[in-house]
Amino acid sequence: YEISTRDWSSDVCSSDLKTLGKFSQEGGRFVMRAALPTGQGLWPAFWMMPANDVYGGWAASGEIDIMEAKGQQPDRVAGTIHYGGAWPNNTQSSGTKILAAGQTIASFHTYALEWDSTGSPGLRWYVDDVIYASRNSWWSSGGTYPAPFDQPFYLLLNLDVGGNYVGS
Repeated sequence: YEISTRDWSSDVCSSDLKTLGKFSQEGGRFVMRAALPTGQGLWPAFWMMPANDVYGGWAASGEIDIMEAKGQQPDRVAGTIHYGGAWPNNTQSSGTKILAAGQTIASFHTYALEWDSTGSPGLRWYVDDVIYASRNSWWSSGGTYPAPFDQPFYLLLNLDVGGNYVGS
């Protein structure tokens, strides 16, 4: 894995672990068990990016968010795919899981994605082994279906502080 940091402001630093150049895979089951931080502006995520941008720049070559959360909304997580054309001609499709009453992301949960890349392509998102979203329809301006989700992706695990998704 590789560790990198991003400065969104002079007061905070965001960081990630990524497997780029060390591990990538097309399809499979990807799982993380974690207790996540909560609070305004915290953005934990477990996600995937293409090892190579074979269909063009983001998001024509795709992005798969296995789990991302807003620290200020600790009772829910989202799973999203980004696809279509290169930004700003991209689109996304997502599902949200609201946790059971009294549960938050601060407790340990298991987050998983099952990705079928052959036969009948599809993606399924789980929290604690319960499916909450699935997708089998997408497109890429750079290739035919099932592009862009027919190529190896690498993993990222990060905590961003600030940004458009969560605010300051």
